[in-house]
Amino acid sequence: MKFAYTRWMIKCSLGWLIIGSLIGTMMFLQRKYNFNVYLLPVHSHIILVGFLIQFIFGVAFWLFPRLPGGVFTSPIKGWMTFILLNAGTIIRGVSEPIFLKSDIAFWISFLGGTTQFLGIAIGTTEISKRTRAPNY
Repeated sequence: MKFAYTRWMIKCSLGWLIIGSLIGTMMFLQRKYNFNVYLLPVHSHIILVGFLIQFIFGVAFWLFPRLPGGVFTSPIKGWMTFILLNAGTIIRGVSEPIFLKSDIAFWISFLGGTTQFLGIAIGTTEISKRTRAPNY
């Protein structure tokens, strides 16, 4: 199905927005009730990478002009961007508050960050191919 990965990116980004908003609400309630103080990096990664960057990629893959010859972005690279962004966000979201006190926390968070970076790099590379001057 054409553009299935773009629809999934947009749908999942809205899901991350809801999760990020709930974590933000918990952070606000933390002033009165003591929740996990390590929610700030989780909140940041969920909102910035899970929601914002994934939403931008989903819309850009969908709306940017075709490559010469009428070719769209490679569906494999679109799916890779989607999977890597979401996997990295899940890894970062789970690892930081749970494992923050252990030595393995750094490496788990590093894995999540690297996964996010790879997703962003693949998505940026694919979108940059479709960015060109208009033909007047």
